[in-house]
Amino acid sequence: MTDLSTDLLKLMREHPEKLNVPGGMLTKSGPQNYVGSVPAISGVLFFSDAHLPHVREAICACFEDYRALAHDHLTWLYREEPPEGPEKIAYAKAKPLRDMLMPMDEDDGVSFQYISGKQANDAGPWEFDVQGGGRAGARRWEVGDCARCALAFRCFTWRRIRQRSRPCS
Repeated sequence: MTDLSTDLLKLMREHPEKLNVPGGMLTKSGPQNYVGSVPAISGVLFFSDAHLPHVREAICACFEDYRALAHDHLTWLYREEPPEGPEKIAYAKAKPLRDMLMPMDEDDGVSFQYISGKQANDAGPWEFDVQGGGRAGARRWEVGDCARCALAFRCFTWRRIRQRSRPCS
């Protein structure tokens, strides 16, 4: 009898792309020609006050740690309503996060999503997404006395095989 966990681990190591799920897989029109999802480990951290400079500094520090692991895999950067520059840019052409985030005004929304899909609309196993509360990140004037409005999140993902082979990373 075959050990399913050994076979899955072997598949994850040798052909991780075979575990990708086509986009639109469960829709009426059927699978589309892009990667819709990829098995990965993900984590989400919730925090508040993404409009404050010391919180933005902490976001940059978190990304620098993540980038040390994921740099070779990241391919695209998406931003929602950026104060300057395009909403989508190839990762290799993007400015460092610190250079974009720290000069932003407190009234500029925080919205950065780094992904690892080969094509711009492909899902990938590596992702770093930080968003302030609200549609494009809570701005100082939107927060006021509303604690819920100041809530933000940071989501990060990485290939499951990395966690299996390096549990402390």
